[in-house]
Amino acid sequence: MAMALSQQQPENESSASVSMVRDLLDKSVLPIFTLDNDSTTYPFVDLWGLPHASPVRIEKLCAMLPSDSECLQHIRQYRDTAHVLFPAIVNMHQFESEVTRFLVTRTTQTTDPDPPPLTEQNVYGKTVHWLGLLFACLASGYQCSNLSRRERQLTSQVYVCCAYECLRIINYLSCSQLDDIQNLLVLGNVISNSMNAGIAWALLGLTIRLAQGMGLHHEPLSRDLPSEERILRHEIWSRIIWQDSLLSISYDRATPTANLTRWDTPHLAPPGDGFSYTECMLQLCTIALDVVGSRTQRTGFQRELQRIEERRREVEAISQQAQAHLREPSACALMKDHLEHWNWRLHRSYVVSELCRPMLAKQRDHHHHHHSHGHGNSDAVVATLRRVCIDALVDTVDAFAKLQNLTAFARTSWAAVHRSLGSALLLGILGEPARSERVRLMLDQLVAVMLSFEYADASEMPGPVTRAVEALQRLNIQDGAAGGDDGSQASQGSSPYAQMERILWGADLRLSTTWGSDGVADEFL
Repeated sequence: MAMALSQQQPENESSASVSMVRDLLDKSVLPIFTLDNDSTTYPFVDLWGLPHASPVRIEKLCAMLPSDSECLQHIRQYRDTAHVLFPAIVNMHQFESEVTRFLVTRTTQTTDPDPPPLTEQNVYGKTVHWLGLLFACLASGYQCSNLSRRERQLTSQVYVCCAYECLRIINYLSCSQLDDIQNLLVLGNVISNSMNAGIAWALLGLTIRLAQGMGLHHEPLSRDLPSEERILRHEIWSRIIWQDSLLSISYDRATPTANLTRWDTPHLAPPGDGFSYTECMLQLCTIALDVVGSRTQRTGFQRELQRIEERRREVEAISQQAQAHLREPSACALMKDHLEHWNWRLHRSYVVSELCRPMLAKQRDHHHHHHSHGHGNSDAVVATLRRVCIDALVDTVDAFAKLQNLTAFARTSWAAVHRSLGSALLLGILGEPARSERVRLMLDQLVAVMLSFEYADASEMPGPVTRAVEALQRLNIQDGAAGGDDGSQASQGSSPYAQMERILWGADLRLSTTWGSDGVADEFL
């Protein structure tokens, strides 16, 4: 899209907007959000180099577990932040009580002069499948903790290796169980939050295949499966769709997950008090995957408008049937309610902006064609949807601001950072800061938040964030030069979305470093 548009630019194009945007471009198009980070280290280093079936492996793993109090503290940390935003473990309450029992057994056995040997089937009363899930939660718990950034990263990374070691021991490619799939979902979340979304996206492909091999994508064939197990299988598959929509939209890559789904879920009627956060997100993610998937199909303009309207109504319907604390900030009582409220707002707004996004580019094609087709009224529809898109972008940035006020973890959450920075850049390119003081202040605030990361020095900041913030600072002070009113923007013939893509995915020309030497990878190990 960017290539095509840069060739269409009239020679005498002198607007400040175009030259400034050109100034922010570069040849490479994927690095800005570490969507393509080829210098990334392999996340699953074998820490011990022991022979594969050695029982010593399990002993070494158990030696890596922290003390009981630290274990419980970081599991709680996971439960109260990362798990609220993306509940990869379906039954957290049960998992916590299993952790407590596991720790009690560990204490008993370590004081026993003749303890039973540790085996795949019996590690302090649990299996290695379960132990892997515990390590994944610890990795996530440390990632959301208040330790120094260095310590958070290193400890979290060690536990990622431990969790993966458990998968290796049980030979997960052929012997996975439900705990292993949940382990992989937690790991995917931790890895993407380490700004390695590309690896998380690839790992998710493997997770989807393993889950499909276990038949999680359809109703269980056996009738005598207990209903808890049936519900658990459905819930795990739903979370796979959830993670897929967070990662695949960022890449604008169509994905087969939603089409694989064979669960017979009639349109859910909300329970008495409305849809929970999880139920809302699961429905939203299915719509989001559908939006990305349908971009590959060619449809007429009228049909496209119709489809956008239908999906907008679906999102609106979910919102209206949501629980009170998701609809109204005033109904939030617990911290968890507030986190759910703003995270739901962020993702819902972002999906609406993605849905209406073609209208930002349509403006100019349409100006050329509509008079010959007599679509007079579609002009009004396009203008309305364009406004809806801009409002949704503003809401996305606003929700991120509120979320990061509540928890510092929001700045580590890859999905939240990626979606808010992308939305902010698009607003800057559209010239919104010049039209709205509220937007200008909001973008100022976002820049301030992004610069206030507790890095020892600027060189430690991930390159992508640096570039996005630089571009934002420059777009936000352009007084009206960044984009005229809607009309002139359209007649210039450059799609704002294409401009955003070019800034977003390319490095700033003034940064002499190439992507490979940005030092992003080194600082993550």
